[in-house]
Amino acid sequence: MRPELQYILDTLSPGHQWIVESLKSLFEEAVQGLGETPVICLIDALDECDELQIRDMVLFLNGLIDTRTALYICFASRHYPHITIERGLSIILEERDEHQHDIATYLSSTLHIGHSKLAEQIRADLQEKASSVFMWVVLVVDILNKEYDAGGKHHLRERLRELPGDLYELFRDIMTRDSKHQHGLLLCIQWVLFAKQPLAPKQLYYAIISGFEPQYLADCHSGEISDDDIRRYILNKSKGLAEPTKSKSPTIQFVHESAREFLLKENGLGKVFPDLGANIQGQSHEALKHCCLTYMSMETLLAPGEFSHDTIIESYPFLKYTNEGILHHANQAENYGVSQRGFLDGFPRSAWVKHYNILQWHKMVKYTPNVSLSYILAEAEMPALVRAQSGCQSCFEVEHEHYGLPILAAKSRAVVQVMLEVEAA
Repeated sequence: MRPELQYILDTLSPGHQWIVESLKSLFEEAVQGLGETPVICLIDALDECDELQIRDMVLFLNGLIDTRTALYICFASRHYPHITIERGLSIILEERDEHQHDIATYLSSTLHIGHSKLAEQIRADLQEKASSVFMWVVLVVDILNKEYDAGGKHHLRERLRELPGDLYELFRDIMTRDSKHQHGLLLCIQWVLFAKQPLAPKQLYYAIISGFEPQYLADCHSGEISDDDIRRYILNKSKGLAEPTKSKSPTIQFVHESAREFLLKENGLGKVFPDLGANIQGQSHEALKHCCLTYMSMETLLAPGEFSHDTIIESYPFLKYTNEGILHHANQAENYGVSQRGFLDGFPRSAWVKHYNILQWHKMVKYTPNVSLSYILAEAEMPALVRAQSGCQSCFEVEHEHYGLPILAAKSRAVVQVMLEVEAA
């Protein structure tokens, strides 16, 4: 923020709730406040927004350009949805010679199959089949490199011919070509799609093992597992469809947003794993809830009294997520029609509270050993679980907790409304 524009933020009250209209107003005022100073806006992945939101934004920015000559906006988007912009230049990347040159350069540096006459022909065939889709090239290079490393140089051309030219079909081919560790692949994809927040590599590693190979959880916490072991495990289980972000604190994401679109918008997840049925989101959250439950139920975590806050986070990197996530995923599963009554009846409240208290920095936010599940669900903002809880106590029953009454611990209107409805029933 430039100092001369600070007054714009000073007009906002503490705890200001951002909505689209207030963001528009603030941005417009900031742009006008810069006078004739050139302003360049780079807006990427326009196609990933809702179409109505795209059209609204383009209309708004067009209006700003009408009032200011030194405002330049660059949109980057795939071809769909098509939004007409009356003024400006349009560049179609696939039609640019530079784009083809970039693909050729990438193939020369990353497709490690030698530089024989056959190898150069394969590079040419690959580039032609790619139809200028860079993501398709990236995925196929990985497949052919593995084939070459396994001694399959003699059938690289055949392998390339077998691969579908359509990007979505290629995703499906990658996921189904071999049946090894399909449950691990499914869990990996479900975690990347439906986690409460993006997971760090270590967290995802333990998350997958909790559901796929829980018998090895204790061994995996022995200190013998390196970052490279974790990287290779995730690469293997995701079949190359997930990768760490390039940041100081990396998290795991799909190699491209098109992978997410294939899995959800094109129902790729349901096609590859038909046993999920029609309720993919509900069944996925149910699976992730069970991973959290398995992790927090490790024998070494059932009596965690000797751990300090820092020690338990360092020794058990996935515990903080499981403590929050088990309720989040159960609440989401209930929202999608997967009953959580049995889970709530058997909820390991004592172990959960012990973990929660160790993970907190401040004493005032910790729970007593006798805190009710109703109080926990209210403060955690889990309205679906509040409604699903059978035979629960009154939300007006006083407890020896920070807010006293469960209903006072509720932070959202939705939870208060549900608690009052349950109370009146």
